[in-house]
This record gives sequence, structure tokens and C-alpha cells, in this order.
Amino acid sequence: MRPTRNHGLTDAERRKMCEGKVRYADELAAIAGGMISLEQHGTENGITKLYRYKCPACFGFHLTRKRHPGQEPITINLDRFRVAA
Repeated sequence: MRPTRNHGLTDAERRKMCEGKVRYADELAAIAGGMISLEQHGTENGITKLYRYKCPACFGFHLTRKRHPGQEPITINLDRFRVAA
């Protein structure tokens, strides 16, 4: 039996593309989520920028560290979190 396709993807392909990822309903929510993530975890992991992309499987937005062509990165000013000595 052939796998059923929905919007050109099988259920297994859709799961693989989205499983374990946070889904944001729109681009603005993804940007806000990226900024929060960078504030909370960016410095400890050495991550300074994130990119958002529209998922072809769930039609929501996800975040990645990989640069996507033509897209501005999500960044924060980490200096505002540093305490002057």
C-alpha cells in the first residue's frame, strides 16, 4: 500500500519535519520566541542569532541556527544583560 500524501508530504515526512520542534503560529510569534530563547539560553550555548522559517509540513514557523537566504537574523543586545565591573 502506498503512503497517503497530504499537501505533497506523507505523514512520516510531516512528523520528521516537525517532531520535537516548537511551532509558532505566525512570524511575529516566532521572532518573539527567538528573542526569549536567546535571552534565556543564548549566552550559555554561544548562540548569538536565530532564523525563523515557514514549515512546509505544518504551515507554522520554526526556529533554526542555520541562515536562510534573504532573511534577517533574530538577535538581541547582550550588553544590556552584562553587569559593569
